[in-house]
Amino acid sequence: MRPVKRGLISYLESFAKTCPNKVFLHSETRRYTAPQTLQKVRAVAAFLREKGVEQGDYVGISGSRTINAVMVFLATQYLGAVAVMFDPHAPIAKCKEELGIDVPLKLALDSVGEGFVIDGEEIPFDELCGEIERPEIDIFAPAIMIFTSGSTGRSKGVMLCQYGYVNHQRNYRPAAGYAKRDSGMQLLPIFHVFGFTQIVDGVLRRCPLFFPREVTPDYVLQCIEKYRITRFGFVPTFALMMADVQRQKGYDTSSMKAFVIAGAPVTFEQFMYIQDVLKTKLVPAYGMTEIAGISGAGSQEPDEKRAGSVGRVLPMNRVKIEADGEITVKGPALFLGYYGEAPIDRSKFFHTGDLGYFDEEGYLHISGRKKEIIIRNGNNLSPLDIEEKLLKLPFVDLVAVIGLEDEKNGEVPVAAIVLRKGAAYDEEAVRAALNKLEMPTEIRILEQMPLNATGKIDKLKIRELFRA
Repeated sequence: MRPVKRGLISYLESFAKTCPNKVFLHSETRRYTAPQTLQKVRAVAAFLREKGVEQGDYVGISGSRTINAVMVFLATQYLGAVAVMFDPHAPIAKCKEELGIDVPLKLALDSVGEGFVIDGEEIPFDELCGEIERPEIDIFAPAIMIFTSGSTGRSKGVMLCQYGYVNHQRNYRPAAGYAKRDSGMQLLPIFHVFGFTQIVDGVLRRCPLFFPREVTPDYVLQCIEKYRITRFGFVPTFALMMADVQRQKGYDTSSMKAFVIAGAPVTFEQFMYIQDVLKTKLVPAYGMTEIAGISGAGSQEPDEKRAGSVGRVLPMNRVKIEADGEITVKGPALFLGYYGEAPIDRSKFFHTGDLGYFDEEGYLHISGRKKEIIIRNGNNLSPLDIEEKLLKLPFVDLVAVIGLEDEKNGEVPVAAIVLRKGAAYDEEAVRAALNKLEMPTEIRILEQMPLNATGKIDKLKIRELFRA
């Protein structure tokens, strides 16, 4: 497979031309066919141009999980502007302050309900009806800035181009096992790379995307049953919650072909539990904001390989394991660099910070995070290994292990645990599951685990708990 030199809007135009009656974006109350989507994108682009947005300008977008946020993102790509995706938990000005990254925004579009506000003025999206001819743009230039989650450290602004993210989606296609009549559901916000790539995926594959009004396990299962959804992506914490609800209520999920699961580690036991309860195939994927997809396994792969690895390296990527076990990668989807820093050399291998290895069949396994390795009395401990051992205990629902500085030992592991409903903590079982070095010096039982906006465990907040 070779990369293509084609922008996202070109694919949207082909979608609209060849599938004039096919719904692309829809919710409980709104429906846009592919041509209607393109028409609205042109109208939003014309509006942005009236506001002075030109190719290369930075446009702040409150990246909520809404159809309008998708329209604005697509309009920036139409103009060749740079979409700067912000978490909609706060106004963009506040988000910039929290991130500590001073991006010179031409416009900032804050979310309000299904619409947006610019400088206090609410924009009547439904009334936008202008049009503008699509300019020639540079698909190798910065097109979108996505901030890393910051769950383990300071957030950075990752610069991606249309050439890169389009070819990521093409790169992932062989592993995904897509079907012609797929129907997707958007559960993840588009300010995160996992949510953003699902929008790109929908355009390239001409796949309808449903935007539910709420994202709770019960309501998502209702939507699968009602709208006959065939696939979407989620993180392990949400997948486990869905499985627990499904086990109690038994919704009809027979339409589902596969769930993409990514964003955090999942144990073999958790993987099989989710898959067995939801009665569908789980498709593991591994990537990061800097290169959206590194590896993946399709639904046709054996259960033990999908549950025990993150699949094979995607065809356009190259991966090397360094002497210390760090995973390095390069490919057409590799990012351009971090905002405010020198561009990276994309011909070189990028150091992911993750540790891993290949098995004899070429499947990639993740064994930990290089920066999270805990060095206790000169011994390297993997938080991931400790977490996996604790998660095998029948009373543990969720767990997070981090390392804290210690005068005597250098570093020591500590753990936060959420118990299964109705279960009691068993200290003897914990001591039996771990060796002496792995045993946390402190274990805190929490009612709920702190999560970030995408559902991943927020280890920075876990660290603050232990330091308090």
